[in-house]
Amino acid sequence: MDDAQWINKHEVPELKEGEKVLLFGAGHGSEEMIAYFRKRGLEKEIVGLIDNDPCMWGKRLLGFPIFEPGSLTRIAYSMIIITSISGRDAIAHQLREMGLIEGIDFFKVGRYPHDVLGKLTELVRYDSKLGFMKGLETVAHIGSGGFFGFELSLLSLWSEFVFSIDAYLFNASFPDVSEHKTAYAKCLEDLGRFAREHDLDANRCTRRWSACFQERGGRTYLNAARMSFLYPHRFSQLPLESEQVDMVTSFGVLEHVRNPRRAAAESFRILRKGGIAYHNVITRDHRSFGRVEGYTPLSYRSCSEAEWDRINANKFYQNRVAPWQWKEFFLEAGFDLLLFDVLHEYEPDGGELSRFHADFARWSDDLQRQVDCVLIARRPS
Repeated sequence: MDDAQWINKHEVPELKEGEKVLLFGAGHGSEEMIAYFRKRGLEKEIVGLIDNDPCMWGKRLLGFPIFEPGSLTRIAYSMIIITSISGRDAIAHQLREMGLIEGIDFFKVGRYPHDVLGKLTELVRYDSKLGFMKGLETVAHIGSGGFFGFELSLLSLWSEFVFSIDAYLFNASFPDVSEHKTAYAKCLEDLGRFAREHDLDANRCTRRWSACFQERGGRTYLNAARMSFLYPHRFSQLPLESEQVDMVTSFGVLEHVRNPRRAAAESFRILRKGGIAYHNVITRDHRSFGRVEGYTPLSYRSCSEAEWDRINANKFYQNRVAPWQWKEFFLEAGFDLLLFDVLHEYEPDGGELSRFHADFARWSDDLQRQVDCVLIARRPS
């Protein structure tokens, strides 16, 4: 499992023949765990999956049944492996409430992929057209996901200080990163190659990266003079002063906020005049990413707001905001729009359209097709 993206291989418990396992979370992490067990000839030890989404119950993932959490009292198993990332802490609490013990009865192995290069490549591509990355002193990055490689890359290439803000810890280590030196060293190696490929000063990048770390007493710490990790804080109430930063950015975060207008307003509030908001929003129904059949990028549109809230009750919340609506919210907040890029289009067939809730039924075909977006806006000077 050296190529695992969604699983922390060092956290996977040893499974012996005859021990039965349940995977909690019907997403990418469970797909990787199933592949892991198949490679080791332990596929028959997987009983099935548990998921909090009632729409998943009774379906199958890669041939394995998906059960409701209440089934735990009726299923024989030796351990539960939590593969969910966004919901890992809530699920752990849920299992503890059932009398299960972490490290004995259940284990948390999910992690977010460290897609630092993907984010940087996207930034540089748009910056080559708009030139918004020059002169940045302070950046707020919302949603670190437990690893600070992107923050360190911003510091190495452009900015002088970064606020990293998240609503969840996601097993992050800060400021002591001694246990993750290998991961950060790999990130620097990738960053150096990225800098050379994009005609950036790789030597300067390496020097600035090194300045982000401090060695004390045999431990490695991130330099508090270069970045700060603020947790737990939500997008609706960011822990920053008004007009404090030159840029606010997020990737795959805005689709999880419960008050979209407030998130747009907060982006505006914390920016200095002339500051840049850069957001990549994954608006598609996140269930469509997995291999459980029956979901499209627009499946959520068949639900009323109340129905969707019930589905999300014990999950990492996803809102029902479409790309064009995000554009309207940022304009409403007072931004000047520099770029609005719809990343994908999906054409629902007549049957799917007929199932759409009235909240979405009157949209034009062009608006219906929009899936995912990048939004770049400037606070007027």
